[in-house]
Amino acid sequence: MPTIGPRGGIRDSLATSVAESAMRVASSQIGRQVAPGILGSILGGGGRRR
Repeated sequence: MPTIGPRGGIRDSLATSVAESAMRVASSQIGRQVAPGILGSILGGGGRRR
C-alpha cells in the first residue's frame, strides 16, 4: 500500500518499486531488440543484418 512521503507525494512499497524497476528493464531490453527490425522494415532494410 502506498505511503505519503514527506513532501506529500505518494511513495510505493519496496516490492512495488522493485517490480516497476524490473518491468522497466525488461521493456527497455525488448524495445532494443524490436526497434532495429521495425526501423529496418520502415526504411527498407530488408532483413536483419548482423
